[in-house]
Amino acid sequence: MNKVIYRMFWDYEREEEWLNQMAAKGWALVHYFWARYEFEPCHPDAYIYRIELLSRKRTDLKSRKYLQFLKESDITPIAFYMNWVYLRKSAGGEPFQLYTDLDSRIAHYQRVKNMWLGIILAELAGSGINFSIGLSAVFYEVHLSGWLNIATGFLLLIGSSMLFLYSRRLERKIKQLEAERLIRE
Repeated sequence: MNKVIYRMFWDYEREEEWLNQMAAKGWALVHYFWARYEFEPCHPDAYIYRIELLSRKRTDLKSRKYLQFLKESDITPIAFYMNWVYLRKSAGGEPFQLYTDLDSRIAHYQRVKNMWLGIILAELAGSGINFSIGLSAVFYEVHLSGWLNIATGFLLLIGSSMLFLYSRRLERKIKQLEAERLIRE
């Protein structure tokens, strides 16, 4: 019998770690959509999971070729969400690493950071709009909707602050990898 778990992650590496813990307990991911994970029973430690942010839409020719290459390497795309792809490989055999060189790891972290920065900017814009609408309504009309807009503005501001902190962590990882690349050169 399948198991459904609702859970949200902002950090794809922690999500990946959790999926691998679930697989170690005998639960294989079979479907994902917006914080909803569906698992089916499997042999413990049967699979290894990786999550990747594609550089282009999955329908793009370059992405389709890349996904076909992964399939030929016995890596199965399990689920897609926006440009994220959830990948699975049998645990037996060689290790499952998507990025074996520093440049590709840096590029992936940069894609993830840029995605979050775009969301941060959208949240800041939404926050500003909500604050201005709310303040106008409160000062001129004294409506409850004005206070709701102000509260929404604060929530968006808090959300963008949390995402900013996460993007700073990604930036530190990128800088560490760049420093490591300089040492190796």
